[in-house]
Amino acid sequence: MRSRKHALNCRSRFTVAFLVGLLPTTAIGDEPLRWKFRKDERIAIEVDQNSAVREASQAESKIRQRTSLAWRVVEVDSEGIATIQQKTERVRLSISDSKEEHSADSDKAAAPGALHPKIKTIWATAIAPMNATLQFRLSSFGDIIDFETSQPKETLYNPKVAIAFPKSGPKIGEPWTVQSHVKKQYWKLLLTTSYQLVGKETVDGRELSKIKSSTAFQLEEGSEAKLVSQNAIGLFWFDPAEGKLARSENHQEIGLEMQRDEATTVQSIQQSTEISYQLDSLRR
Repeated sequence: MRSRKHALNCRSRFTVAFLVGLLPTTAIGDEPLRWKFRKDERIAIEVDQNSAVREASQAESKIRQRTSLAWRVVEVDSEGIATIQQKTERVRLSISDSKEEHSADSDKAAAPGALHPKIKTIWATAIAPMNATLQFRLSSFGDIIDFETSQPKETLYNPKVAIAFPKSGPKIGEPWTVQSHVKKQYWKLLLTTSYQLVGKETVDGRELSKIKSSTAFQLEEGSEAKLVSQNAIGLFWFDPAEGKLARSENHQEIGLEMQRDEATTVQSIQQSTEISYQLDSLRR
């Protein structure tokens, strides 16, 4: 089994993937919010991603992927940097249009040849993490310091930080920004996300810090596309006592005009992602 370190830019699983997987926080009152990890604890993560893709003159395709992940904290050093092993435990995928729907579930064994061509390629990439190792180091501020994986580069979907917090926690109402990059076959995007702590909210008896976000997309030099529409907003709930993210919601829409083989193609991508985190009582 081979292990490699990768930079934090990568090809995505398929055209619509902007999924962000790792979320840290900020401050309420005088105490900055921070990730808090304990050795040997296990965190269950459920990711529900719904996407709609439409190209000019073609029917809209809907894609839903539900992924069950687990983090196991291997070690936490004196600076609060946690070494985490991530395991993909289950993947469920469905693709539909106005005429038909196809689905697959990693818990239900099926021969690769039995899958419909419309789902076969995406499925192979979606389940690739199940057969690979992934280990990364995450700071208490939410920065991924480095990571190692055995997953092949062509199917790799790197862990990304949705929020990187400043060293001093921002106050309620004061925004901060974070930039990141998304690279695809025909275009590259610079994402500038503005975050704002809006206060506290009690959910299921837990007092959580509530953060909202908005993202602006900008095509970078060398992209073979034109940006014609965009909109992206998000909400995050963080438990300051546990030092863990409880839940997040992200909604993104982007329209691209691309020139392919002397023909102009307009592609519209809408995506909604919900992520929930739960600390397992079982310590491993």
